[in-house]
Amino acid sequence: MKNLWGRRTKILGLVALLLAVVGWMRWNPDPPSHPPDPVGVLSSPVPEFTFTDQKGKAFGFKDLKGKVWIADMIYTRCPGVGSPMTANMVRLQERLKKEGLAVQLVSFSIDPMYDSPAVLERYGKNLRADFENWKFLTTPSEPVMHRFLQTAFGSPISRKTEVEEEEEPLISHSSCFYLVDGRGKVISAYNGIRPDYGQIIRDVRSIQ
Repeated sequence: MKNLWGRRTKILGLVALLLAVVGWMRWNPDPPSHPPDPVGVLSSPVPEFTFTDQKGKAFGFKDLKGKVWIADMIYTRCPGVGSPMTANMVRLQERLKKEGLAVQLVSFSIDPMYDSPAVLERYGKNLRADFENWKFLTTPSEPVMHRFLQTAFGSPISRKTEVEEEEEPLISHSSCFYLVDGRGKVISAYNGIRPDYGQIIRDVRSIQ
């Protein structure tokens, strides 16, 4: 009987502990804040650049000095993660505005020979991007854009060459959102497919 009573006591104790943990999680839905994690080899600032935005205007590193910005890589013909990432960036833009945080968003096209300013503008409008603080950037040279992005964010980009004529191009690229501070240093990278909006907002606050 003593052993049976002891086992029952242990079981009841475990149940009570489990209920306490569940209760704590309900009242504390957000994980505790932590400092942004540096990514890759990105201790030096993003290289200076000047590309063309969706309005056909020059936009570059000098326009971002002193600003916190979030970048990603997209291309409008992407058959995979491109549109979901941009849709998630739209949600992030809305969350940042609601929190009163001034953050510039920058999407770099990795298919710039096709993604003209007009194509990028149409793409952004279709996904309800607010161009007030969001630039979609392109350039006449794909190698220039790819080299810049690989240097800036430490992420390889490669185009699949064996594609049927009727197929969309396949270009492998990072699916991350990158947080960059006012000095041009990459602070953190986040999953752009399933972003943790709360963590991004906390990290933005920590560097503003």
